[in-house]
Amino acid sequence: MKNMETHYTKLIGIALCAAVFVTATVTASSADAQRRRVRRVRSQHAVAQTTQPAQPAQVAGPAHTNARDQIAPGAAVALPGGLFVRLGDTPAEVTLLQSTCGGARTETCNNAIDDDCDGQIDEACPIAHTNSQGQPPTPVGTGAVQITLAWNSESDMGMTVIEPDNGELPDTEGRVSDNGGEYQIAVNSACTDQQATKVENVRYARMPRLGRYIVRPQLQFLCSAPRARATMSISVGGRVIAAYQFVLDERNETREFSFLLDDQ
Repeated sequence: MKNMETHYTKLIGIALCAAVFVTATVTASSADAQRRRVRRVRSQHAVAQTTQPAQPAQVAGPAHTNARDQIAPGAAVALPGGLFVRLGDTPAEVTLLQSTCGGARTETCNNAIDDDCDGQIDEACPIAHTNSQGQPPTPVGTGAVQITLAWNSESDMGMTVIEPDNGELPDTEGRVSDNGGEYQIAVNSACTDQQATKVENVRYARMPRLGRYIVRPQLQFLCSAPRARATMSISVGGRVIAAYQFVLDERNETREFSFLLDDQ
């Protein structure tokens, strides 16, 4: 009887050892499986990261203006003669055009853009007044300061230029202010010349007095158009400091731009 009890005791011990071994094996197998799953997930994530397509670069606006000359709002840039120009902030609902200009391009007329990168805007491009009774087209004039506006509809647009003494540049075509400013080209006044080339131009033949200049392009009459999509460029001291695009769709709607001429 005693031998039988000893035999049973040994069998129970062997069974317990086997159970412990099986439990350990199962635990180890589960841990190995979990590690394999983690490695597989990490590998898949790494592959997904390396194969994800590159995102395209974001470009703020069409590529047109002179990259070498255009300045950032608020930045002061040196001009010939020891002067500086500082561009005002870009208004809301206006795109400040970016540039990839390479230099060896020809000028495209009537778009208010310095296509050939010479610091002048639509230079010498003929602007036709269809009701000018046979007079030849007026070429776009340049100068120490040039502000050119172009638009793509039958609307009547214009520009108000406020000079540093708060005086307003006369908007009569060809009249010159005592500061040397001239509203050189004005077209389609009150919708009377809807077939005219839609470009208006202000120029200062010499560098004007120092101070802040405010430019307000305005949609004066819609005429037969629902809106006007406009481009305006500003050149100072032989360099285009900014080119803008904006849309106006209400009579007398305007945007306000500014630049500062200074000697320090």
